[in-house]
Amino acid sequence: MGYYTRFEIKESSDPDFASHVEDVIGYVPFGDTDEVKWYEHEDDIARVMLAYEVDHVEIHGQGEGDRDEADIWDKVFDREVDGDGEAIVSMMEFKYELRVPEEPTRVREFR
Repeated sequence: MGYYTRFEIKESSDPDFASHVEDVIGYVPFGDTDEVKWYEHEDDIARVMLAYEVDHVEIHGQGEGDRDEADIWDKVFDREVDGDGEAIVSMMEFKYELRVPEEPTRVREFR
């Protein structure tokens, strides 16, 4: 089966990041493309960052479904070089949450 997601580059330290991704995976999953199944996106992004020495990338993803049900997130990837000279990519994920407020945002009476 599978799960479709729309990917967008929010920010990158390398303006050619999308073309680097295309070189590695064979297509461009960002921008005006349809939703795609890209299960290994975290590993692929890290691999591209290491291969092309990209220092920072922010990706926005929205999974299939309407606004209230879709899986929506941002992922921030940073490449650093440790004390031994080895490059390491770290990733932080931020999921969007739809929350119900404790107090009503609007009240109406009907008679």
